[in-house]
Amino acid sequence: MSALFDMGPYSAHVWTCFGLFVAVLVWDFLLPLRRTRRLRRELAAQTRREVARSQAATTDASRSTPA
Repeated sequence: MSALFDMGPYSAHVWTCFGLFVAVLVWDFLLPLRRTRRLRRELAAQTRREVARSQAATTDASRSTPA
């Protein structure tokens, strides 16, 4: 087990590469989650706007109809 950690003069390079690999792996996992969350939020806002717009159009149409 100590041979795993004792890499001689290469340890700084190996551990730096390992750390960068883990950072990229975490980034690659989190980025799609953030994008999905943002997309869902944007779609929900768009749906709310469309519903409000259609309700406003229905209300305006019923007000302009002569009684």
